[in-house]
Amino acid sequence: MISGPKAVIGLSTGQTPLNAYANITRIFKACPCDLSGVTVFNVDQVTNVPRESPYSCYDMLKSQLTGPIGLPEGNLLMPPPFSDDSAATAKRSSGSLRVGAALASSSWA
Repeated sequence: MISGPKAVIGLSTGQTPLNAYANITRIFKACPCDLSGVTVFNVDQVTNVPRESPYSCYDMLKSQLTGPIGLPEGNLLMPPPFSDDSAATAKRSSGSLRVGAALASSSWA
């Protein structure tokens, strides 16, 4: 994130990445950088749980990493937690991620 101001990064939630997120937060506090070009997306998702719930993947990422480093709220991509058509929602989310990754990588050329 420091050397590549435009990046699309997939993140996981739960207990496994907690130490990594704490280290990223420490590094960011020591070497702050502009995160406006960084987009993160969650590779996990719990369905039928509101984003505001402490059990949602959205809330976990926001409290463990994106909030502490000050990532703009609009730069955290997550599929909606409720959907009548999960397959269509997953397809739309996947398309959004491909577009974001293409935009981020094209600026590095």
